[in-house]
Amino acid sequence: MAVRQKNANNFKILAVDTATQACSAALADRDGTIAELNFFRGRTHSQHLAVMVEALLDMAETPIGAVNAFAVDSGPGTFTGLRIGLALVKGLAEAIGKPVVGVSSLEVLAVQAGFPPGQICCMLDARRGEVYTARYAVRDRQRELISAQEAVAPHRVARAGSGPCLFIGSGALAYRDLILETAGPDAWFAVGEANQLRASTVALLGLQQLQSGAPADDGALVPNYIRRSDAEYNKLR
Repeated sequence: MAVRQKNANNFKILAVDTATQACSAALADRDGTIAELNFFRGRTHSQHLAVMVEALLDMAETPIGAVNAFAVDSGPGTFTGLRIGLALVKGLAEAIGKPVVGVSSLEVLAVQAGFPPGQICCMLDARRGEVYTARYAVRDRQRELISAQEAVAPHRVARAGSGPCLFIGSGALAYRDLILETAGPDAWFAVGEANQLRASTVALLGLQQLQSGAPADDGALVPNYIRRSDAEYNKLR
């Protein structure tokens, strides 16, 4: 866990990410991350997310009433994980009457990729032989979304680009060999924690949304599943 001295007069945002097997919570302000907790054991998020948030606020010496806004990863990702994260954040926001915004897990990966030459291909392992993916072009230290978020077979993602492309996320790690075989020398890969969704990045994107005047309506905030659930697939069969 990382903690820095907070600015008592700065706007504070509490963010969580439960879109994958990892679980992350962060408190940030306009100067950056105040504190962050990450848990990578893959246990059920309902067992520890609330405890993580409580510990985070305690170590940052920030009461919940001092939080000015909330941000949450709204997907795509695991269906159960997304519901747990949204339920907690929306409950806290409603309890103290503060706004909440949702951010895309694929955009989180794009930000964590930085500004590599060429393109960024964000990939989360969606199981069932698919990945959640979106592709960004990088120009003049700006990222431009050039493909819609979708759930597709990984070989389609690997052959979709032209020129150098950074592949990032759990899907890129799971299908690295296939990507290298299909995309060849144009493919390279993010390393280490850049592939893990981080609540500190969710907080950054949430702050940007609020500063740009984007509406914050927790009643309209729902998980972005992209595809049908396993139960729906089984029902269709």
